Amino acid sequence: MLSFSSPNGSSRLFAPALFCFLITAAVGNAGSTTTGLVQGQVLMLSKRRAHLAADVSPGKEKLPYTKSLVVILNKDGGSEVAQAAVDGEGRFQINVAPGEYILDLKGPPKGRVRVTKRRFTVIAMQTVQVDLKVQSAVEPM
Repeated sequence: MLSFSSPNGSSRLFAPALFCFLITAAVGNAGSTTTGLVQGQVLMLSKRRAHLAADVSPGKEKLPYTKSLVVILNKDGGSEVAQAAVDGEGRFQINVAPGEYILDLKGPPKGRVRVTKRRFTVIAMQTVQVDLKVQSAVEPM
């Protein structure tokens, strides 16, 4: 049996305490599920209004879309698994169980924006990057 001495010289049994700790840890983790992290950014694609002669950037700007909640749906799109608000830069993070999912916006203004839903797979203890693109359904005059 293992034992150790404390500074005052008394001896204590170490093995029973270690055994209890290991049993408690094993029972505590028996029902837990390991998750993966989904992170990304919601971007609004907007047409540029004016181009300078020296401007060689693409014709669409990608701006953070901050007025939304992202929602994770099951792989069939039938039920909501999780949701999160985006921050001031359109970024989000959500922990979910491993599996196949669909990322979408929750409650975008009807007729004002088009959202490209994204399918993705979460693997336990890994991070998956999934960006969501939003386009204005209203063309500028």
